[in-house]
Amino acid sequence: MTRSEIHERGQRANYPSLQISNNNYVLQPLVTSRMASLKRRKLFMYAVFFSVYLLGGIEYAVILPTLWLYLYNTYNAPDYMLGVVLSVYSVASFFASPVFGRICDKTGRSKAIIIWCGCFQVVGSFLYFVGISQWLCVASRFICGIGGSGESVTIAEVSRYTSEKERTGIISKLIAAKQLALLGGPGINLVLRLLHFHIGPFEVNKYTAPGLFMAFMWLILIAVVFIWYEEPFDIFKEEKKEQDLETSDMSDMNSNKQRDLYDDVKQQLDITTSSVKDNGFINNRICSSEFNDDYKQEVMQQCEMSGDKHDKDTRKLIDDSLSISDTSDGMLSSTNFQNSVNDDGLKDDSPRIDDLVAKEGLLGFLYKEYMKDNVIAILNLLFCAMFSQISLEAMCTQVSLEYLDFGEMENSILYCLCGAEILIVYIMVTILSKYVADRNMILCGGVLLLASDLMLLFVLPSAPKHDRSRNLLPMSISIAIDVLSLPFLLVCATSLYSKMTRRETQGLSQGLRYAIAGLGTILAPMWASSVVSKPYLVLGVLVGIQTMAVVLCLLSYKRLKGLELEKSDTIISTPKSTDCEKLSGSDLSNCPANSPDSHSKYGSVDGTDSFACRYSTLKAQEDS
Repeated sequence: MTRSEIHERGQRANYPSLQISNNNYVLQPLVTSRMASLKRRKLFMYAVFFSVYLLGGIEYAVILPTLWLYLYNTYNAPDYMLGVVLSVYSVASFFASPVFGRICDKTGRSKAIIIWCGCFQVVGSFLYFVGISQWLCVASRFICGIGGSGESVTIAEVSRYTSEKERTGIISKLIAAKQLALLGGPGINLVLRLLHFHIGPFEVNKYTAPGLFMAFMWLILIAVVFIWYEEPFDIFKEEKKEQDLETSDMSDMNSNKQRDLYDDVKQQLDITTSSVKDNGFINNRICSSEFNDDYKQEVMQQCEMSGDKHDKDTRKLIDDSLSISDTSDGMLSSTNFQNSVNDDGLKDDSPRIDDLVAKEGLLGFLYKEYMKDNVIAILNLLFCAMFSQISLEAMCTQVSLEYLDFGEMENSILYCLCGAEILIVYIMVTILSKYVADRNMILCGGVLLLASDLMLLFVLPSAPKHDRSRNLLPMSISIAIDVLSLPFLLVCATSLYSKMTRRETQGLSQGLRYAIAGLGTILAPMWASSVVSKPYLVLGVLVGIQTMAVVLCLLSYKRLKGLELEKSDTIISTPKSTDCEKLSGSDLSNCPANSPDSHSKYGSVDGTDSFACRYSTLKAQEDS
């Protein structure tokens, strides 16, 4: 059987629906159409993720402005009840996020989780609308907090199925959705405050209308997800299949290149077997997934026909080397799915993800995954950033009133300007993420936030009260710097954290990240509101914890990178083959695998290639 016949048979076996005519595939337009359809489905998937964040921001924008008036005027609630209602949302998310994330990891499905989280939001919002007592309002916000953990699941799915290069930009757009909602929130409130009617025994007014409105919005999203949403696993699985089909379309055009590769492999096998009988070797980089099973058998047959005599160990090494699968950087192929794409196609529709927690044990997994200096530095930075930001927000209204004589209108304008600035910065982060490393943008954000806190520490305690002309400029500059730092910290830290943790457990990892950031939102308002009259204490603590966060990131700077980049650096610095350890500094520069001709044929070799190491080993043995 000729080489072309073997290749044609392999292509027909892998893609039965593909018809070959004169070595050209006639279904190329159909493949292109399928890829366009996949792109539209992927965009719709991202639109659902965007909507989850958008509704979370709208909920914050329409409920928070009237929350205290609702509690005080309707139920005559005490002052501490506002802090309880605000904190209970974060408490629920703190516990629910890791649970939903773990479920997503084990099942590999996010559709049911998003629907369930939406149902929690509907129930919580409706209870807020009913409003029988102040404790029912507390319960409603707790239930909404459980539903709010769906945001961590969407981030986990984005992290699991996107490449490291594009991930930061996508996460930036998702988080920016909340800020977009905050800008539109006041406009929605202008409409809701005009409503006044009854639905049966329930009154719809400016206090209860936000709950009814959010219940209706979440119901719409649930219906959309239930009818049209497709699992990310299914979309990227099909995209991978179509990409493989497009790749196979070019295989006949590369037949001459494959023949050259075959000749080189054969030549290397001849060199090996003539040098050392028991130490056959093959260039792992050359023998990649370009060689299918039929071609592997052809190599073995050609070796036997040429008179080469291989013992059992050498034949096994040839078989193993030719079976090496090519792992590409990016989405589906980098995850440990048991039903990943192979030569026989996609066999199973169930994304059974390897359960690393069960394999390694809970404590062992937690220690191995999270007890690392770089992971701890990022999580600490996220906590400190959220604690600092929420503390300043809790103080903002009282400080603006005391030092700037700001009323409701001025505060609304201030929040709108901050929202517009932060949206612009999110766009900047999306663009810069293509050119600047995450860790550099994180350090930039950390330094900016520290500078803002230091400026307030020097300005606020000595500022004269009720003197707008003197206090407006320095406070505006410090607030602008604070807002400028947030996207760099939140987006880039979230993206980098997803790259430093394994794809198979992104649900649990993002749930823990969401919980730790939520812990900052729980503690900050209660602490800041109690010491707002002591600016030295408040701002001194914020400066202290932010300085600690920046120092930890600087100490772990070299390790603030994704797992894939870290592994590649380890490969470059540490030879894979144990034979290389015996060379005592043998020079690899003379190895044929590192020659310019080899680079032009197979791409650059990283210096730790198995063929290069073993060739140098043989050369050293022969010299001795």
